[in-house]
Amino acid sequence: MNSDCKNLLNEVKPISLFENQPELLKPANVAALLGISIKTIYDWRYKQKTRNIPESLFLKLNSLLYIQTIELRK
Repeated sequence: MNSDCKNLLNEVKPISLFENQPELLKPANVAALLGISIKTIYDWRYKQKTRNIPESLFLKLNSLLYIQTIELRK
């Protein structure tokens, strides 16, 4: 592989699964995108500190839980 190809591969970023998603998603939508159960999403929420989940990942509005896709894009 020549150096131009190597440089190009280093510059290309993988497409994020959450790139074209709204900033806030419901747990059911995130679970469907990731192929995991909704229970896993809620488990992340309630066991954040023991699982090293960033606190800014979740947002609670009017007793509804949302996931901030900005955190998932990092």
